[in-house]
Amino acid sequence: MSHYNNITEVPDSLGKLTHLKYLDLSNTKIERLPDATWKLYNLQTLLLSKCWLLVELPEKIGNLVNLCHLDISGTKLKDMPV
Repeated sequence: MSHYNNITEVPDSLGKLTHLKYLDLSNTKIERLPDATWKLYNLQTLLLSKCWLLVELPEKIGNLVNLCHLDISGTKLKDMPV
């Protein structure tokens, strides 16, 4: 879904995609990921580069134990959840 400028938010139903391994939201206009993102326990790669409006990540994102690659370059994140 990268480079789709009309993507401004990600629905909470994203958490139902428990078998998802790769998610590329780079170059979109999202401001935050839904709290249900932590339910993506098979997620290995999350690309958020150049999401200029992204200001925070879900608090429970640390529960993504299979996450190996996280790209947050070019975002406005001020701090990272544990």
